[in-house]
Amino acid sequence: MSSIIDKNKKKEEIHLLKAKELKEKIETIKNDLETKTKLISELKEQRIDKIKNIKELEIKNNANYKNFINEYENILNQYQNIENDIYEMLGDLALLSEKSYNEICN
Repeated sequence: MSSIIDKNKKKEEIHLLKAKELKEKIETIKNDLETKTKLISELKEQRIDKIKNIKELEIKNNANYKNFINEYENILNQYQNIENDIYEMLGDLALLSEKSYNEICN
C-alpha cells in the first residue's frame, strides 16, 4: 500500500511540477505580451507623430511655394517696369539726339 501511496505522491509531484512549469510559461508569455503591446503602442505613437510632422511640412512647403511664386511674380513685374523705364529713356535719348542733331545741322 505504501508503494501505491508513493506512486500517487510521485504523480502528484509530477503534476505539481508540470503545473508550476505551465504557470511560469504563462507568466513569461504574459510579460512578453505586455512588453510587445507597449512596444506596439510606442511605435503607433511614433507613426502618428511622423504623419503629423509630414502634414505640417506639407503645409509649410505649400505656403513656401506660394510665397516663392508671389516673390517671383513681384520680381518679374519689377523687371518689366525697369525694362519699360529703359525703353522710355531710350526713346527720350533718341528725341534728344535728334534735337541735338537738328540744332547742330541748322
